[in-house]
Amino acid sequence: MKKLNIALIGFGTAGRGFYEAWQQIGTARFNIHGVAVKDGEKVRNGLHVNVTTDVLALINDPAVDVVVEATGNVKEAKLWYEATIKNRQLFVTANKQLVSQLSGFGNQNLLYEASCGGALPIVRLLETCFPHGISSIRGVLNGSTNYILTRIFVDGFSFNDGLLIAKEAGFVEADERLDLDGGDPATKLRILCRHAFGIRLHADDVSVFPLFGFNDVDVKFIRRNNLAVRYIATAALDEGKVVARVAPELVAEEHPFAKVLNEENAVSIIDKGGESYFFKAKGAGKQPTGTALFNDLEAWSQGFRYKKRKLAKAKSSPEISEVIVRTVVDFRDQLTAETIESWIEGGFRFYRLRCYLHELAQIAVVESGEACVFVLSKELSRQRFKPESVLSIEH
Repeated sequence: MKKLNIALIGFGTAGRGFYEAWQQIGTARFNIHGVAVKDGEKVRNGLHVNVTTDVLALINDPAVDVVVEATGNVKEAKLWYEATIKNRQLFVTANKQLVSQLSGFGNQNLLYEASCGGALPIVRLLETCFPHGISSIRGVLNGSTNYILTRIFVDGFSFNDGLLIAKEAGFVEADERLDLDGGDPATKLRILCRHAFGIRLHADDVSVFPLFGFNDVDVKFIRRNNLAVRYIATAALDEGKVVARVAPELVAEEHPFAKVLNEENAVSIIDKGGESYFFKAKGAGKQPTGTALFNDLEAWSQGFRYKKRKLAKAKSSPEISEVIVRTVVDFRDQLTAETIESWIEGGFRFYRLRCYLHELAQIAVVESGEACVFVLSKELSRQRFKPESVLSIEH
């Protein structure tokens, strides 16, 4: 049986992870024909194949059957992808920004499992395991931020120290806001909605609350009430309308999401029959991303393709949720909101509100530390919390 020839574009964290996965389990079926890198003079220990800086020349080599893109470069990656269409090559990528911008869907030469869930094969699960359809999908889709939260709530570090440890471990982008501002899980959620619901979401369709900004006062409140916080992306479809958000979410300590630790990703799915499913796996770092890239290659060689379908335009539905807002600025008069209770703690005001999330996302000044928003999971909607001192109770 002829080996498939691979052109590997990029040899950073993801590219090296793919190369190591190939060395361990793929040399009998696949051959790496060449690796394209930005700096041809850099020493790369353990790399024993041809190296070039001419990406298009490598892609256009008639011997190449598969292009594995592992750079994170969006503009140039789109050109590389277009070249593979002309060459009738498979294009495997971990580039979520690229995937979210591509207008085509179900192209038979494109696989991108690594863009959404690391080692968790969530796209393939959505494509193959739910014939009756899906009503909701919720997930911890950013292993970097989950690693930070673990350092805070398991090891007792401050937010800033947890962030520093995550950086030193290689789990956070050089510009940490790429992980902390919610753009990463929001992009992944938009991609997953294509496969879960057959709809196309735009960035404005997702209410996004950044993770950065919560402090030691928030941590004390969360611990005292036996809660956990996870950075959760949620999308639910109801009568053709979708509700989508990314937010720090409070869950009970016994909740499955509370058991998702370190760089793990996890997804909870409810199908249209009401059955609930839960999956988790490592989501950040060299090995999970490299393995996901390689698994796409394996799946394609065995005949797997994404379903061809015409994506419907999403109709957004405003979502009313219960939230905890810690703030120094009272902006309730700018919201369509009901105050359930409020209190003062550590010099900050806490408000428990029932409000429209899209309104809150537009006005909450999270970046400056003036406000931090936590969405309450539905299981906590009836729970009474234990503030240090009660300011007022309103019904």
